Amino acid sequence: MKTYDIYEKEGAVFRSKAGCIAVSEVWTSEGWQPYKGDGLKPVHLGDYLRTEDESGTDLRTYPNPARLASALSYAALLHGAQKRKGTSIPYMSHLMSVSALVMEMGGDEDQAIAGLLHDALEDCGPHHEATIRANWGDRVADIVRDCTDGVPDDNGQKGDWRQRKESYLDHLRTASWATLLVSACDKLHNARAILADLRAGHDVFSRFKAGREGTLWYYKKLVCVFEFRFSPNEPVLKELSSAVDAMGTWPVAADGRSPPP
Repeated sequence: MKTYDIYEKEGAVFRSKAGCIAVSEVWTSEGWQPYKGDGLKPVHLGDYLRTEDESGTDLRTYPNPARLASALSYAALLHGAQKRKGTSIPYMSHLMSVSALVMEMGGDEDQAIAGLLHDALEDCGPHHEATIRANWGDRVADIVRDCTDGVPDDNGQKGDWRQRKESYLDHLRTASWATLLVSACDKLHNARAILADLRAGHDVFSRFKAGREGTLWYYKKLVCVFEFRFSPNEPVLKELSSAVDAMGTWPVAADGRSPPP
């Protein structure tokens, strides 16, 4: 049986095959008719209404998978050629991991989408905010903007590292709950990745402008801010605090490398 995702914008109702990112039909007085517009437009033209079968029965029992799929496609378009700093690991692995952590920690669909797109402005430019806002809504765009600690200028350069981090820490003290969870999941995945490289004996801190001292300063400050905002038993806080503690106590040799266990 065929299933469809139904959307509404400015009084018009559209549908696409469930999970597809291209609009296929529009509702008219004569029923569903082929959509004559740009068939490659993202499916989220407006507000998601429901998922239904051919008879019109509402099948919506979980968040709309097409929104998440289209966000994943857009993230791959922006970041597909990028690698994790100092490694050959595709950067998409980080974005997908953050989104997964958001879902595991109780986040909703908007937050999971923001997890996929949270580095779009910081790494690819502020002009992407308009596209995110138009296709995935204000709440997603606001979270992505609030997870951004600086954007590149016309020469691809960002401001002073320490100033950017201090400003971001101040921002998190009043950021929305939706932003806090996405930001914490981002930092948790980064901290776990650093710790994994330390355990493997890599000179991981040489990859970062701030080195070991500055990196540990930042992550410890992040934990302090999240402790101020989250309840003590919040799972993401407990996991982040544990990872940062391990980062700080892992032995590092004079050449920057850490001996494997």
